[in-house]
Amino acid sequence: MATKRMIASQGWRYHKHGVPKQVLEFEKFRLPFDKTSDDVVVKMLAAPVHKNDKNMIQGNYGHVKPGAMPAIAGIEGLGIVDDLGTKAQGKLKEGDLVWINNQRVGTFASHIVTSEQNLDAQPRRSRD
Repeated sequence: MATKRMIASQGWRYHKHGVPKQVLEFEKFRLPFDKTSDDVVVKMLAAPVHKNDKNMIQGNYGHVKPGAMPAIAGIEGLGIVDDLGTKAQGKLKEGDLVWINNQRVGTFASHIVTSEQNLDAQPRRSRD
Protein backbone atom coordinates (compact mmCIF):
# COMPACT_ATOMS: atom_id res chain seq x y z
CA MET A 1 0.00 0.00 0.00
CA ALA A 2 1.33 3.46 -0.94
CA THR A 3 2.18 5.70 2.00
CA LYS A 4 2.09 8.93 0.01
CA ARG A 5 -0.75 10.29 -2.07
CA MET A 6 -2.05 13.57 -3.41
CA ILE A 7 -5.28 15.07 -2.04
CA ALA A 8 -7.46 16.88 -4.58
CA SER A 9 -8.58 20.30 -3.40
CA GLN A 10 -9.81 23.60 -4.73
CA GLY A 11 -9.95 27.03 -3.21
CA TRP A 12 -8.59 30.55 -3.06
CA ARG A 13 -4.80 30.82 -3.34
CA TYR A 14 -2.28 33.57 -3.92
CA HIS A 15 1.18 33.27 -5.48
CA LYS A 16 2.47 36.62 -4.18
CA HIS A 17 1.40 39.20 -1.62
CA GLY A 18 -0.79 42.06 -2.79
CA VAL A 19 -4.29 43.48 -2.94
CA PRO A 20 -6.67 40.50 -2.56
CA LYS A 21 -8.78 41.28 -5.66
CA GLN A 22 -5.57 41.38 -7.70
CA VAL A 23 -3.73 38.34 -6.33
CA LEU A 24 -6.40 35.85 -5.22
CA GLU A 25 -7.18 33.07 -7.70
CA PHE A 26 -9.70 30.24 -7.40
CA GLU A 27 -7.72 27.14 -8.37
CA LYS A 28 -7.84 23.37 -8.39
CA PHE A 29 -4.70 21.88 -6.87
CA ARG A 30 -3.28 18.81 -5.13
CA LEU A 31 -1.79 18.59 -1.66
CA PRO A 32 0.75 15.94 -0.61
CA PHE A 33 -0.31 13.60 2.21
CA ASP A 34 2.14 11.15 3.79
CA LYS A 35 0.27 8.38 5.64
CA THR A 36 3.40 7.77 7.79
CA SER A 37 3.43 11.37 9.13
CA ASP A 38 1.46 13.25 11.80
CA ASP A 39 -0.49 15.02 9.05
CA VAL A 40 -4.27 15.11 8.94
CA VAL A 41 -6.53 15.56 5.92
CA VAL A 42 -9.41 17.91 6.77
CA LYS A 43 -12.52 18.43 4.66
CA MET A 44 -13.34 22.07 5.30
CA LEU A 45 -16.90 23.01 6.26
CA ALA A 46 -16.60 26.71 7.05
CA ALA A 47 -13.97 29.43 6.89
CA PRO A 48 -15.07 32.92 7.90
CA VAL A 49 -13.73 36.00 6.18
CA HIS A 50 -11.85 38.06 8.75
CA LYS A 51 -10.14 41.45 8.38
CA ASN A 52 -6.84 39.73 9.15
CA ASP A 53 -7.23 37.59 6.01
CA LYS A 54 -6.66 40.76 3.98
CA ASN A 55 -3.59 41.62 6.06
CA MET A 56 -2.14 38.11 5.56
CA ILE A 57 -2.73 38.20 1.80
CA GLN A 58 -1.11 41.63 1.58
CA GLY A 59 1.87 40.48 3.70
CA ASN A 60 0.99 42.92 6.49
CA TYR A 61 0.12 40.52 9.30
CA GLY A 62 3.11 41.24 11.52
CA HIS A 63 5.54 38.36 11.95
CA VAL A 64 2.99 35.76 10.77
CA LYS A 65 3.62 34.75 7.15
CA PRO A 66 2.25 31.83 5.12
CA GLY A 67 4.40 28.70 5.11
CA ALA A 68 5.08 28.72 1.37
CA MET A 69 3.83 30.17 -1.88
CA PRO A 70 1.44 29.59 -3.43
CA ALA A 71 -0.53 29.95 -0.18
CA ILE A 72 -4.12 29.05 0.54
CA ALA A 73 -5.95 32.12 1.87
CA GLY A 74 -7.87 32.09 5.15
CA ILE A 75 -6.69 32.04 8.75
CA GLU A 76 -9.64 30.44 10.56
CA GLY A 77 -11.88 27.50 9.84
CA LEU A 78 -13.79 24.42 10.86
CA GLY A 79 -13.71 21.01 9.21
CA ILE A 80 -14.04 17.25 9.57
CA VAL A 81 -11.10 14.85 9.81
CA ASP A 82 -11.03 12.78 6.61
CA ASP A 83 -7.77 10.84 7.13
CA LEU A 84 -4.85 10.72 9.59
CA GLY A 85 -1.19 9.83 9.35
CA THR A 86 0.06 6.97 11.50
CA LYS A 87 2.19 9.32 13.64
CA ALA A 88 -0.81 11.40 14.72
CA GLN A 89 -0.89 11.18 18.52
CA GLY A 90 -4.40 9.80 18.80
CA LYS A 91 -6.17 12.92 20.04
CA LEU A 92 -8.19 12.94 16.80
CA LYS A 93 -10.05 10.32 14.82
CA GLU A 94 -11.71 10.17 11.44
CA GLY A 95 -15.00 12.08 11.49
CA ASP A 96 -13.99 14.47 14.30
CA LEU A 97 -15.04 18.08 13.99
CA VAL A 98 -11.90 20.25 14.21
CA TRP A 99 -10.94 23.91 14.44
CA ILE A 100 -7.75 25.05 12.71
CA ASN A 101 -5.62 26.75 15.39
CA ASN A 102 -2.63 28.00 13.36
CA GLN A 103 -2.95 31.16 11.29
CA ARG A 104 -0.33 29.93 8.81
CA VAL A 105 -2.64 27.10 7.72
CA GLY A 106 -4.84 28.33 4.87
CA THR A 107 -8.52 27.50 5.20
CA PHE A 108 -10.27 28.82 2.06
CA ALA A 109 -10.21 25.41 0.35
CA SER A 110 -12.30 22.27 0.05
CA HIS A 111 -9.57 20.17 1.73
CA ILE A 112 -6.38 20.95 3.64
CA VAL A 113 -3.48 18.83 4.90
CA THR A 114 -1.79 19.96 8.10
CA SER A 115 -0.03 18.65 11.20
CA GLU A 116 -2.27 17.30 13.96
CA GLN A 117 -0.73 20.00 16.19
CA ASN A 118 -2.59 22.65 14.17
CA LEU A 119 -6.01 21.18 14.98
CA ASP A 120 -8.26 21.13 18.04
CA ALA A 121 -11.20 18.74 18.34
CA GLN A 122 -14.58 20.36 18.87
CA PRO A 123 -17.37 18.77 20.89
CA ARG A 124 -20.26 17.39 18.88
CA ARG A 125 -23.73 18.60 19.75
CA SER A 126 -26.37 15.96 20.37
CA ARG A 127 -29.47 16.02 18.21
CA ASP A 128 -31.94 15.80 21.12
